[in-house]
Amino acid sequence: MDGVKELPVNMALSGEVETTTKKNVNDSSINEEGPIEITGDHSLQWREKVVMWALMIISFFTSLEATGIGAPLPIIAKSVNASSVEAIWIGTSYFLGSAVVLPLVSSYSDIFGRKPLTQISLLLFLIGTIICSVAHNAATMLAGRTIQGIGCGGCIGMVDIIIADLIPLKDRAAYFGLVSLSWSFGSAAGPIMGAAFAQNVTWRWLFWILLPFNVVAMVAVALCLRLRREERDMAAKLREVDFVGSVLFVLSSTSFLIAVSWGGIQFPWSSWHTVFPLVLGLVGLGVFFFWEGFKAEKPMLPVQVFGTWTAAQGYLGLATTGMIMWAAIYYLPLYYEGVLGYSVVIASVGLLPLTLTVAPTAVVTGILIAKTGRYRVFLWAGWAVCILGMGLMINERVKDSPQQWIFLALPSGIGLGMLLASMQISVQAAARDEDTNMAVAMVPEMRTLGQALGLSIFGAVFTNTVQGQLKKVPASIPGSSMLDQLGKDPIQLVEIIRTLQDGPLKEELVRAVWLAIRAVWITAMGFFVVSALAALGAKHINLDKALNTAHRVQSEHQKDGLHNVEPQP
Repeated sequence: MDGVKELPVNMALSGEVETTTKKNVNDSSINEEGPIEITGDHSLQWREKVVMWALMIISFFTSLEATGIGAPLPIIAKSVNASSVEAIWIGTSYFLGSAVVLPLVSSYSDIFGRKPLTQISLLLFLIGTIICSVAHNAATMLAGRTIQGIGCGGCIGMVDIIIADLIPLKDRAAYFGLVSLSWSFGSAAGPIMGAAFAQNVTWRWLFWILLPFNVVAMVAVALCLRLRREERDMAAKLREVDFVGSVLFVLSSTSFLIAVSWGGIQFPWSSWHTVFPLVLGLVGLGVFFFWEGFKAEKPMLPVQVFGTWTAAQGYLGLATTGMIMWAAIYYLPLYYEGVLGYSVVIASVGLLPLTLTVAPTAVVTGILIAKTGRYRVFLWAGWAVCILGMGLMINERVKDSPQQWIFLALPSGIGLGMLLASMQISVQAAARDEDTNMAVAMVPEMRTLGQALGLSIFGAVFTNTVQGQLKKVPASIPGSSMLDQLGKDPIQLVEIIRTLQDGPLKEELVRAVWLAIRAVWITAMGFFVVSALAALGAKHINLDKALNTAHRVQSEHQKDGLHNVEPQP
């Protein structure tokens, strides 16, 4: 695979080191009683290259679906007779399913193998996609989106975990960058394709278009993902499953995410509908972490992955970037449509300065990290550029020209790209070898958690600001009597603005949307600043570590001479 380049692994590093587990072993040594360690020049065999292409395809079509639903959401909601609340849940259920399943997939893949968990995740995504493509009512659509989200969470987690099995830590950022590049292509194409299908053909094509990519990935994984691991029978594997931790996490995280998803939108934050599941979820998560830290023999989520400041600030930053990225994907189109008056397609094109700069910047940053062994400088620079970009977005105006809003989105995309590459490496560098798998899985988990929290927090900020502005509209303006109803259903506000003739009422509605989006950006700035301050405490960790994994792709020259290992089916 010419597009996936092998990077040198024998680069010496220096500097203040927080922790390191570097070991001197031969280029291809096998420890029959423990994980496999690989050091020296690292090259991918042809099956591994096919697997890398499959991982990039998975990243592409999952991001295509995740970002493509935003622009045509009002059309989809109308088609399946979904209320405004159900329309919100069409987006939220996807992220909720992803967030709940990610740690479980990581843990179970250590026990049952990478390949089976990847295949199950791809199959669930396929089933969910088919259900969504034929949905004619809100209940069916929500069921399909939830199944899709569960499959997506598994896919995203397995993509990162398999890369960690293939690539040494120092070079990993560049390969993560390649996957991020395919994610970027999907993120850029998703809103445009979703809007174009909804306007010109049918929104169902947004789901049908995913099927061939899904099938190709399933075939590639089935044929080429050949891992070897210690041979164990099913009873031994089942004894390693943390059933108590799994149940506690699923129930408590679901309760918590449901509360933050409808708090301030479907129910007030003070309502028992919000307070009860929120408290139940928080208490449940507390019990879960107590169990994992002190009671579980083989914990599903080792709490040590959060045990250093370098790791903790990285996970906080990942949640923040997930939150802001999806806020931009959802609210920038509202700004372009509701404030600037552009069509759905043009509004989706307006996301390109953001979505098309994230991954290329991540690729370049990953290569620079691999060459220098330094990630903190990119971490700090990324936060500085993001804060600058958010400041520019706060200064968006009602009458900005296309040249202005294109320029305003660029710094945020560049900063987010630098952060994605540097934070991903920082949390893995801070993890123990035996916790690398979970540290890798927690990267998309924290981003997904941030997305779910962001949709709730920024949705509440947007809604409350719109309602507050509409109350200030003078009663003398014709049509102002309808504003009370609009304030209760702000998700439809942009569609109503598009149908109004120019006049005082439209001006007031446009102003309300503009101020609400500006309030979203101001809130986002607060999260950026807190995360940037936390990043100042990150330590430098030597990245020159051996590749230490119990799951290794079986290449052709390794077929003979293995003991106590078997290829995964």
